Amino acid sequence: MAKRLGEVENQMVRLQAFDQKLRIIANLEPSNGKGFGLRGTGGPEPFALQGKGSLLSSTDVLLGSMDEDINKLRVAAMEQEQSFVVLESFLKDQQVLLAHTPAIAPTKGWVTSGFGYRRDPFTGRRTFHEGLDIAARIGTPIVATADGVVVSAGWKEGYGKIVTINHGFGYMTRYAHCAKIVVKPGQQVKRGQVIAYVGNTGRSTAPHLHYEVRIKGKPVNPYPYILVWDTIDNENRSYASNNPS
Repeated sequence: MAKRLGEVENQMVRLQAFDQKLRIIANLEPSNGKGFGLRGTGGPEPFALQGKGSLLSSTDVLLGSMDEDINKLRVAAMEQEQSFVVLESFLKDQQVLLAHTPAIAPTKGWVTSGFGYRRDPFTGRRTFHEGLDIAARIGTPIVATADGVVVSAGWKEGYGKIVTINHGFGYMTRYAHCAKIVVKPGQQVKRGQVIAYVGNTGRSTAPHLHYEVRIKGKPVNPYPYILVWDTIDNENRSYASNNPS
């Protein structure tokens, strides 16, 4: 029994070490477990044959000690289980966060205008461009870049036909100048799902997608939020990397 208790204790120690490693990776506070230990029960001395009474007494002490160690293991196991429940909840939250964070190219085409200040094609004045312009043929599919809920889908002055998606966690994306919209307000969408098709509606000089990423209502550069460029060729990747602002 002492050997088996020792094996269980070693397993618990390994679990606690794994728990701490996961918490470091997840940037969580260390668990509150204070550790535990067996007292190394067993050995020849408690069983020294010094008479029947002495043997019974030693056996009682040994069994009492093992019972105490078993109770410690039970407490430690419950604490470890609670710790893993917290870790599981955190990792699930992270999985949801990643699914709702823009991470792919919204369409296939050529990036013709980056995020930041530029000369307005209509007025010639220096204005701030709040997204990326991706030139493509009319009818090229536009996909949601993350899971979310469609906030609006329709006409907006200047943007033409536009889809706005709320991804939660402060993220929102816009897809403007569409030719056709295939989603409705209130509809849940998944990353990669077709939501519209490239067009030339609104204030636009040629067929393209105007794509925006907003965090808490503020426009940010969409380029860092396009981790997968499979839908945009290498030439566009180099253009975007040279225009990070």
